[in-house]
Amino acid sequence: MDIAAASGGFVPIEQIRQSIDVLNGEYGGKGYVFSLAQSQDHQRPDWFQNADLDASGENDNPYAAQLKRETRTGGPATLNIWSVELQNSRVLSYARFPWWYNQTPQMDGVVTKWTTTPNGAELGLLHTFQGGCAGPGDYVADTPAEASPASDCDERRDTCPGVGTDPIHNHMDYTGDACRTGFTPGRVQRMRTITRMYRGL
Repeated sequence: MDIAAASGGFVPIEQIRQSIDVLNGEYGGKGYVFSLAQSQDHQRPDWFQNADLDASGENDNPYAAQLKRETRTGGPATLNIWSVELQNSRVLSYARFPWWYNQTPQMDGVVTKWTTTPNGAELGLLHTFQGGCAGPGDYVADTPAEASPASDCDERRDTCPGVGTDPIHNHMDYTGDACRTGFTPGRVQRMRTITRMYRGL
C-alpha cells in the first residue's frame, strides 16, 4: 500500500498503521492482506486542494490525474491511496474499478479525504444503492435493493419493495463507520472473482 499525502493532508504514520489494521480486520478473513510498502508526503498544495473528480463525476480532474501519474507506484497488487482535501465533490473517496486497470494502470488507486478504509470499488464492488430499486443493482444477489444512500443507522429503513431491508451495515453504503460492519457472502465472492479476473490476484 502506498499512501501519498499532499501538503496539508499529512497523515501520521501511526494513523496509517491503524488504518491498515482496520483494513486487515475487515478484509483479512476474505482473502486480502494489506501492508504498508511506503508512505510519501508531497508538498503540493495545488494537488491537495484541487485533486478531485471532474465535472462529470466519472473521471479524475487534471490535478488528480497529474498526482496519480507522477506518484503511483507498484503493479496490480499495489493499492495506492492519496489523501487530499476533496473540497469540490460530495464524496469522501473515490476509486477506479479493477476492470479499468489494464487500460489505464497509472490512474489506479483510491483518492480519499480519510484513510480509514479504501473504497470497495477498487476491489470491484458497486454501491448498495446502485440502480435504485430496478435492474441488476450491484450485481450481487444477496444485497437487498436500496433506492438511495442511507445516511443513518436506521435498522427499519426499507426503500424498495421486495425481500430485505436496506443494507445499511454494508461497507458500500453511506452510513457512518460505526454502522458499516461488513459484506455479504455474495459481495466477498464478487471481490475475489473481480480481483482474480482483472488484477490476476
